[in-house]
This record gives sequence, C-alpha cells and structure tokens, in this order.
Amino acid sequence: MEFYFLLFISVMLLSNIALVFFMGVFLVRMNDKIISMFRDLSQLLVSLEESDVAPLDNKPKTWDEKYEMEFDGILRRARGDLGLTDIPTSPSYNAPPSPAKKSDGFVVKDKTSL
Repeated sequence: MEFYFLLFISVMLLSNIALVFFMGVFLVRMNDKIISMFRDLSQLLVSLEESDVAPLDNKPKTWDEKYEMEFDGILRRARGDLGLTDIPTSPSYNAPPSPAKKSDGFVVKDKTSL
C-alpha cells in the first residue's frame, strides 16, 4: 500500500515539474513576442514621423485644369487604355444567320442591298 502511495506521489511530482517547466517556456516566449511587437510598432511610428509625405493639394482646380483632365480621359478611352481591347472579335458577330438545314418556309432576306 505504501508503495502505490509513493508511486502516485512521485508521478504527480514529475508531472507538476513538467507542467511548470512548459508554462515557464510558454511565458518566456510570449514575453519575447510582446517585446518584439512593441519594438516593431515603435519603429513604424518613428519611420512614419521621419517620412516626407507631400501634403494633399486641396486647392480648387481652375476650369482649364479640369478641361485638361477630362480631355486626357477622353483620349485614353479613345485609345482603348481601359484594358477592354482584348475582347475577341469574331466574324460571327456581324455575319447574317446561316440558313438551317430544316428551314422550310424560312427565307433570309438581305435588307442592306435594295
């Protein structure tokens, strides 16, 4: 009976030591991660303060500046700079419908040539 009691106590003691060890490792790693997070945050804030950011131009535009912007937009659309020029063009879009094999009573008339 005493042997089982001593065995139980020794198993509990070893499991507690392992638990305390792993909890300590976890807390040390968590502390390192938190410290590195705050270090990165402080470096980010310092770099934001040092960066030369141009102030936003909030002055109203004159009519000729607005005209030039609109004219540039029209030219871009006319040149096809919007990226929509890669749509495939097939001759089937403009071709008249071909007569079907079973087209009894169906006549295709060409209305363009009178």
